[in-house]
Amino acid sequence: MNYYELLEIDSESTIREIRHHYYQLAKQYHPDKHQGNLQKQEHFKRLSEAYSTLSNPKKRYIYDLQLSFRIMTPWRDLLNIELSDEELLILYYYYQKIRNSTEIRFLELTFQSLPTDIKQRIYTKINELRQPYPPESLQCTTITDLSHQKTIDCTGLREPYRIQLRRPLTDVLRNHCKEIQLKLHHITWSLFITHSNYNLTFWNHRFPLVISIETLPE
Repeated sequence: MNYYELLEIDSESTIREIRHHYYQLAKQYHPDKHQGNLQKQEHFKRLSEAYSTLSNPKKRYIYDLQLSFRIMTPWRDLLNIELSDEELLILYYYYQKIRNSTEIRFLELTFQSLPTDIKQRIYTKINELRQPYPPESLQCTTITDLSHQKTIDCTGLREPYRIQLRRPLTDVLRNHCKEIQLKLHHITWSLFITHSNYNLTFWNHRFPLVISIETLPE
């Protein structure tokens, strides 16, 4: 449940509407009325967190950006780890510019004009592609020596898969950057491996490919 759903509003709600809904729900779930009820006290905390974010324009922009890119799984961890708030805002402004472009609006109108059964089939296909694959459940290959690794060729891989890239602790601490070419069936990505302990997800032959960057155990 995202912050908008938590406050029972939509993404187009004004600050006044956000404030009104928060006050109504805060009265309902205030800890003074539910002493000893940990579940409702926790819900009150989440309401306050949601209000704190959505009532602040800058925080709301960043939150909206993260929601917008949620379906773009290769971006998800990057947005949470690599980029500052200012950089996220720049991405958000570019996203809004593209989102409001004539070309995108034309595509939306074209989609809306399609017969209902075709639109439903498209929605069904999108939902199938968005089904989560827990990284731990995927067949896995581990690469512990990145010093001579230049390319990872996955063009022939036709199943959900996970590749662990384990970096020495010294490389992580010194923030050494390693570039690796990731070859998929439709595109080649340049991966600049920095930091550690995060996942990047790509789509290869319509299957998820998870790249896990981890630190070698001492």
